Amino acid sequence: MELMIVIAIIGILSTISIVSFNQTRKRANVDTSADELASAISLAKEYSLQGKMPQGENSICGYGFRFTSTTEYKIFYYSDKTLSVTDKDYCKIKANLVDSNVSVYTQKLKTGVTLTSPNISSTKIYFNIPRADLSFSSAVNYTIKYTGSTSLTKTVSVNGAGLIETQ
Repeated sequence: MELMIVIAIIGILSTISIVSFNQTRKRANVDTSADELASAISLAKEYSLQGKMPQGENSICGYGFRFTSTTEYKIFYYSDKTLSVTDKDYCKIKANLVDSNVSVYTQKLKTGVTLTSPNISSTKIYFNIPRADLSFSSAVNYTIKYTGSTSLTKTVSVNGAGLIETQ
């Protein structure tokens, strides 16, 4: 009888440990995804500040960031394909900016983590060369969550001045 009680107690403790471990793993996936997302946006900003030119390109307007699906995002460079322009102020005011087909950097969110807002079509951010001026003036908030959970969420915010915060 005592042996059965000990086995039952061990079984209960094991179940509690496994549930706690799974919750911790899910939280870690969300936290890591949010940190990597913020780092990727920051990398696009840094490339623009540095005026980095990809090999084979002699004039680009800057770098951008966007989600390509609810679980994958990329950094890309962009230029104005309508004219051969090297004036960076032209890029800043011109509306015909075209994303390159070349991904400078592509990353997936951690397993089980997805983008919940904004819509994928609204996830683009452009940083113009040489000052990394943004293409928008209000904040953009990327909310990611662990699939099937309402409590495991994180938000990465980029304000109009380019400050990137994880909440």
